[in-house]
Amino acid sequence: MRHFPIFLDLRARRVIVGGAGECALAKLRLLVKTEAQIVVFGHNAVEGVVALAGAGQITLHDRAPLLADFAQAALGYAAYDDDEADAAFAALAHGAGVLLNVVDNLEASAFITPAIVDRDPVVVAIGTEGAAPVLARQIKADLEQRLPETLGRLARLGQGFRAAAQVLAPGRARRDFWARFYGGAGDAALAAGGTAAAQRQLGTLLREVAREAAPAAHVDFIPTSAPDLLTLRAQRKLHGADIVVHDAGVAPEILELARREAQLVAVLHDKADLVALAAGGAQVARLVAGDAPHPLEVARLRNAGLSHSVLPSVGAPTQPGFSAEIHEVRRHG
Repeated sequence: MRHFPIFLDLRARRVIVGGAGECALAKLRLLVKTEAQIVVFGHNAVEGVVALAGAGQITLHDRAPLLADFAQAALGYAAYDDDEADAAFAALAHGAGVLLNVVDNLEASAFITPAIVDRDPVVVAIGTEGAAPVLARQIKADLEQRLPETLGRLARLGQGFRAAAQVLAPGRARRDFWARFYGGAGDAALAAGGTAAAQRQLGTLLREVAREAAPAAHVDFIPTSAPDLLTLRAQRKLHGADIVVHDAGVAPEILELARREAQLVAVLHDKADLVALAAGGAQVARLVAGDAPHPLEVARLRNAGLSHSVLPSVGAPTQPGFSAEIHEVRRHG
C-alpha cells in the first residue's frame, strides 16, 4: 500500500486551489462538502466556480497565488489543467510545506483524492492508487445503489444516543446493542415511523440489552482452507469474536476480518488452550488452517462443558464426525 487512507479534519482549515476552470470545479464540488475555508486562485473562472463564490462557499481571487497565501494551509490542489501553471503552484506549496495534489499527476502528488460515497456522516472512500480510476467509479456506483440514503440519518441518531448507551457495560453488551440497531432494527423503525420511531427503538433496544444476561463462553471453529470459502456466518462470527486464535498457516486477509479490538493469539504449537482463553465468557473464534479442528481441542472443550461449534467452509469436504451444517455442542452444569 503506497497511499495510506486517512480522514483529515478540515474544520476551519484553509485549502488552496489553483485554477478556476472545469478541472478545478470537479475538485471544488467535493471540497465544499467539508467545513474547510476554501481559497481559489485563477483567471477566467467558469460559471460553476463563480456560482460557488457567489454563494459564499469559496473565496475566489482573479490572480496567481503568492507564497504568503499558503501560510497555515492544510492542503493544496494544483488544478489549472496546465503543466506550467501547475508546476508553479506546486513550487509554492512545497516552499510552504503544504501537502499537495496535482490533478491527474500521481507522481507529483503527496496525496490522492479517492472516489467517495457520501452518506454524511458515513463516508466510504474508494481508491486504486491511481491504477484504475474507472474501476473505482464502478465500485462507487455499486455502493451508491447498495447503501440507503437513510444511512446518514441512522448514524446521527446513534451519535446522539451514545451518552445514554454508556449505561451498558463496555465490550460485548454495547457492541450487541449497536449491532442490533444498525443491523436492521433502526432502519425498519425509521422507514415505519421516521426519526421519532427510530429514537423509540433505541430506547427499547437499550432496555432489552440491559436486561439480558452476559452470553456464556463459546468457541467457534472456523476452517480456513481458502479465504474465498468462508461463509457469511463464519465472517460474522469472526468479526464478533473477543479473541481470535489462529494457526500460523491462516491467510493474513482472513485475519483482517477480525475486529481491531479483538485479541489475536497465534498458536505456536499444534493446539491452543481454548478452555483458559474462553474463561470469563469470552467469545472465541478458532481459525483452523485446514478443513477440520484439532480433535484434542474439541475434546478439551467438551470435557470442560464449554459451548462450541464447527463452521465448515463452503464446498469443504465433510469430515468424519462433523456434518455439513453447523456442528454445535452445548453442555450445561
